[in-house]
This record gives sequence, C-alpha cells and structure tokens, in this order.
Amino acid sequence: MPPTIDSKTDKLVLRAFLKEHSLLAPLLGHIFSPFLKFRGGKGLSTTFGIWLGLTLWLGATVFGLSLFAWKKIFNHERHVITAGLLTLLGILILTGAAVELAIICLLNMALLWWTYGKDESVKYESKQEPI
Repeated sequence: MPPTIDSKTDKLVLRAFLKEHSLLAPLLGHIFSPFLKFRGGKGLSTTFGIWLGLTLWLGATVFGLSLFAWKKIFNHERHVITAGLLTLLGILILTGAAVELAIICLLNMALLWWTYGKDESVKYESKQEPI
C-alpha cells in the first residue's frame, strides 16, 4: 500500500518541504546551469531576488545594507556574504518570521559559502610585479 498523507501536520510538513526546495531552485539553477556545463554564476543577485520575493522589501534591504556594512570589516567576499546572511537570519528571528524562512536562509548561506569558496586560493594573489 502506498503511503498517504492524512494528518494536517503531515500536510504542513510536506508544504514547508516543497516551499523550501522550490524557492532554492532558482539559486541552484543559476549556480549549476546546465547550459554552461554546470558551471554557472555565484548566485548573489539570485539571492537578492529570492529574498525580495519572500519578504518584499525587508529581506533584500537588510541583506544589501548588511553587505555594505560587513564589507568595511572583512576583506574576503565569502565572509562578507556569510555575515550578511547571518544578519538577515537574526532579523528574521527577531521579527518572528516563519521557521521555513530561517531554513531557507541557512540553505542559501550554505550554497553561497560553497560557491564563493571555490576560488579562494587565487582570489587575493597579487598580479603585480615587484618594482
């Protein structure tokens, strides 16, 4: 007998699972584009689009302003973006947002951590010759 979804709790869990994964689909499609032999972009602008769609103005504004502020402290893009998403996660928790948004933020952070860490070794090598 195939499994069925009977209880209201099971339906809510399934809905949350599908929501989280369908909202990360644009990010995954951008990072692992099949049209570019699965070597796509970094996903930062797609992240802004996801949070703009989820929270209207709050998520994208907080994330953008926090990126600007954290850029003054950290040198590496990977750390700036992680700190920005942690700031967004803190704001989501303080405003009492749904748990699904926090999960989406953590998954988004993991994907961006991975994409911005791929070329870490060549990121800050000096290309100037000594004088």
